[in-house]
Amino acid sequence: MNLRPLRENMPPTEPARNLMDRAHAVYAITRSLDRLGMSTWTHTMLSWLGHYDGLETRIPAGDDPVLKVRDLLACYMTQPKVAIGQLAVDLSQMEFLHHRAAWINDRARQRRHWMPLGHPWLDFIAHGEVDEELRIWWSEHPWPSSEEVRRYLLASYDRMNGLR
Repeated sequence: MNLRPLRENMPPTEPARNLMDRAHAVYAITRSLDRLGMSTWTHTMLSWLGHYDGLETRIPAGDDPVLKVRDLLACYMTQPKVAIGQLAVDLSQMEFLHHRAAWINDRARQRRHWMPLGHPWLDFIAHGEVDEELRIWWSEHPWPSSEEVRRYLLASYDRMNGLR
């Protein structure tokens, strides 16, 4: 039997990865939640972020939802204990929540707005019609409102952790 070193059979390596790249961000989020003693937030956080999955390809890179949440949790790591309510408040005020989208048919004067808490982004964009145009814009006010997002997150947290 002819044994060759494993490296000869390996495909070329990908560009160097690091802990701050986007592909690693979701792992950084779960690790940060664990270190903060908030691992009970993991399901709620990832489910909520899943509603925004794919939006990062259509908005400025600095507003990427996963990176923004990762960075928020990294800041928490330098603070004393963070309350659950504060986490919900901070999440509900994230900048990416100001991005809105709608499928628009100017000829028929119809608009179908994206409702992030009800429909994941990828589902929304998959259901555009031939005569509709996807438009995305930044609004001065978040959509849904910060209060609605905060209530949604806390209700989801309670439901996932058997508190209701």
